[in-house]
Amino acid sequence: PLEYNLAVSFLKKSMIKYENENKIINKKSKKFNYELLKKMRTVGGDPFILSLSANEDNLVMWRTYGGNGNGIAIGLDKNLLENYGKTTNTHLIQCQYNKTKIVNELTKDWRSLYNDIEFNDNDNSIGLNSFDLLFNLISYSFGFKRFEYQYENEWRLCENINDNSKIKYRHKNDFEYP
Repeated sequence: PLEYNLAVSFLKKSMIKYENENKIINKKSKKFNYELLKKMRTVGGDPFILSLSANEDNLVMWRTYGGNGNGIAIGLDKNLLENYGKTTNTHLIQCQYNKTKIVNELTKDWRSLYNDIEFNDNDNSIGLNSFDLLFNLISYSFGFKRFEYQYENEWRLCENINDNSKIKYRHKNDFEYP
């Protein structure tokens, strides 16, 4: 959820930037409703993420994620993960940590998406001519992280699941196990 909230904030900043750069008078960003965008997330299903790092050995990560150095590291072949994504609805995404770069990329997307979205005051809803915005936001949010975590050099294997009945897990010691 934190990454999704971060993505929503970047989306709004990029929309404002797009409007300013294009001297748009009737700005849609004034009607940008954060609560509506949070609801949009439920349409795409629940995200399931396997977090990986390109760092082979990092003391901070061992302390934080590796049981204070008592864990293990498993190496995976990046090509294998990419090929797996081609045969499933799973995507391997490299996390982005540079806020300016992210907002600039999103601003470019508004060129094709800006006319596809309407914020309706009457019924507090969003009108979309295309679902590109929704799916882009969900996929972008998988890869956005705050700059403070850049040392992780994180990659994520991500999938949205709409049917949670197929997912079996158990809870033990504050962890979920498949």
